[in-house]
Amino acid sequence: MKIAGRASHSRFREPVDSWAGMISRADAELVLQVFAEAHGIDGLRFDENNGAVVEYGADNALIFEYAETAQRLVVWAPLFSLAVAESAEAETALLRFLLSRNFPASGLDGAALALEEDLGMVFMAKTLYPDPAQPAQVVELVERFAQQALEMIELVGAMDFDNAPTETLNLAKKPADPVSGVIKV
Repeated sequence: MKIAGRASHSRFREPVDSWAGMISRADAELVLQVFAEAHGIDGLRFDENNGAVVEYGADNALIFEYAETAQRLVVWAPLFSLAVAESAEAETALLRFLLSRNFPASGLDGAALALEEDLGMVFMAKTLYPDPAQPAQVVELVERFAQQALEMIELVGAMDFDNAPTETLNLAKKPADPVSGVIKV
């Protein structure tokens, strides 16, 4: 997937500290530069908030964020507004669907879906673990991430909210035949 776009800047908060995926600011800048060069994007660099945005297609964006205290590089993709769900039932169905997609085996390759309540937006995010000796590997990782974001947007766009199950989970109900070795409360 070839991503062509223009650079702008983000205003997102810094992610929570983490010990995993530590990368120096200089290495993060190198990764960003290699990505920009691979896609012919001029001027892509981190702003004063350690964010950089690549807009592509009609309404799509990738947000690169360097978390200084955690020393990690994260890529975000805004997917859609919760306003796509026109009723409380449709919103429940949408959130259930998104929650089910957060499982590791759901095909998101370690990315996670999140709701930014202040904006009412659903995002997909992934921490990148680039090898500073091979920054070009990030190009493929980010292209795959961008493709997954587009697929998620298409999946939600094709959802039939009117016929989606909306029953809630009963967390107090215990399974009739619990799996052996599971801690019972």
